[in-house]
Amino acid sequence: MPVSYARRSSFWCRFSRGGVHHRLATALRSPGLRLPLGGVLVAMATALFSSSIGQLRRAGTPVPGNQPTTAIVRTGPYRFSRNPIYLAFFAAHLGVAIWVNSVWLVATSIASVAIVAVVVVPREERYLTRRFGAEYLAYKTSVRRWL
Repeated sequence: MPVSYARRSSFWCRFSRGGVHHRLATALRSPGLRLPLGGVLVAMATALFSSSIGQLRRAGTPVPGNQPTTAIVRTGPYRFSRNPIYLAFFAAHLGVAIWVNSVWLVATSIASVAIVAVVVVPREERYLTRRFGAEYLAYKTSVRRWL
């Protein structure tokens, strides 16, 4: 066995057995922690999603992505994030994963975040730049993509 492999696996064993990873995994196995934590994340995600949808409706712009956007919304959660609906989706996904103690749900959450961040959001930003020009660019400069 090559020495470098032995060193890496030795490090990983120490990290995963006694380090932060192990402590977090052990804590989340406890229903006393994971149920309230997962529940709070799901509740926060639901509130964020509802508020985001409400702001879009008040502005008169359609919620479904297959309809043209009619306004740049700068109120409610859109003051802090350009993508609060995606944030709500990710928080709900993570909350359910913690709630049911599923590593697979965490893995799929990471994959969905990556796809949305690399594929979906840049495509939406190009569309909004073409549609609204300087107005969207000013909003994009003043509000973060995520948090």
